[in-house]
Amino acid sequence: MKQISILILLLSCSVGCAKKVNAPIPGQINSFDATSYRALSDAQAVINSVKSDVNSGALTLSDQQKAVFNKMIADYNVSESAWQAYHAGATNDTATLETAIDNLVSDIAKVATDIQGGGK
Repeated sequence: MKQISILILLLSCSVGCAKKVNAPIPGQINSFDATSYRALSDAQAVINSVKSDVNSGALTLSDQQKAVFNKMIADYNVSESAWQAYHAGATNDTATLETAIDNLVSDIAKVATDIQGGGK
């Protein structure tokens, strides 16, 4: 579970530091695009980590934790779709993408709290 805490910290930093991108991401259209991509990559790592722990039997989610985790996956999908549209130039709507990523970060924090705290 330390992996989730570390990933949340990284995700929070990447979202909070939207104007400062140290290493360019190939194909980025601007720093907002790169930061959003990094946030989504970090979120995907959290999702994969939890899935791996569940599949290996290292973690068993309660019904409430499953609901929160499934919401996180749904919010990831919304965020990823919004980023794809922004990255492709189909929209310049940064507010929708920011809101979607903020919701995702909130979900990740809730999953981490529920899992680490043994929420039921």
